[in-house]
Amino acid sequence: MTVVENERLVDMRDRLSHDVRVGLTDTPPWLPARWFYDEKGGLLFDDITTLPEYYPTRRETEILTAHSADIAECTAATTLVELGSGTSTKTRLLLDALTANDRRLLFVPLDVSAEVLAHAARTIAADYPTVTVEAHVADFSEDFGTLPGESGGRLVAFLGGTIGNFNTTDRADFFRRLHAAMGPGDHFLLGADLLKDPQRLVAAYDDSAGITAAFNRNIIDVVAREMNAQNLTADDFEHVARWNADKSQIEMWLRAVRDVEAYFPTLGLTWQLAAGGELLTEISVKFTVADLQTELAAAGFATVQCWTDQDADFSLTLARVGPPFSR
Repeated sequence: MTVVENERLVDMRDRLSHDVRVGLTDTPPWLPARWFYDEKGGLLFDDITTLPEYYPTRRETEILTAHSADIAECTAATTLVELGSGTSTKTRLLLDALTANDRRLLFVPLDVSAEVLAHAARTIAADYPTVTVEAHVADFSEDFGTLPGESGGRLVAFLGGTIGNFNTTDRADFFRRLHAAMGPGDHFLLGADLLKDPQRLVAAYDDSAGITAAFNRNIIDVVAREMNAQNLTADDFEHVARWNADKSQIEMWLRAVRDVEAYFPTLGLTWQLAAGGELLTEISVKFTVADLQTELAAAGFATVQCWTDQDADFSLTLARVGPPFSR
């Protein structure tokens, strides 16, 4: 098992500095969701996935349980690349199917959290003797370069509905960059949350136990710690989740409970947010199956099969790399 740093990965502190300077000085202010996922944030998200209100993980697991063998048969993958892998819990269903009959497999998990990635990689390597684990500390908002594994034998998995964290423009860019990094015959497995009753959606992002609130507020602790910020604490904010019908997306915000005046010494930046002001931390777009397949096709991915859970809450789309994208 190896853990390597993507050669194309921009220094994460430089990236954070850029995001803080650009995001906090915008109107309204925002921070990218990538900064949720330090070690604490990753563990909090794992807790979220077990909450009764948070259905996506259960629904995606239902689909993977029913169809991982179909995915393995269809792709005959010799390499599994997982984007935003986290603890790779659901991925074990794919690993079980792809390593049936002692088949050998290269598993390449990519994640921004080195701590979570290293732990998950060690666990997978120990539990799957026919799997070679090559973990990469990487940010999939960067160019992918050339993905490990043989062209035509790769299965790239992007699970959990994380694709919903991208707006329309960023999604199109992500699909184009991924297509450019893959080869003819490679497959892409995409998990996406589907449109449904907004009340259920809001409840999934504002649970009664307050775990999502703690997860959301943790982004402030990450920024304050990594940037040595003064007068900035998670206690200055409360969690807000709301449905934006015009954009078909859930939005997570942090609302200041008092006047905030934080100083970032490395940037020479003073950031002010009046009590009641809000900071956007995450969007989560909800899709129709048809719209998602149209977006994939525009980037050169041909849909092979799409599955949903029994209640049609969540989708898993298997697509194949087709002709190169052209504008």
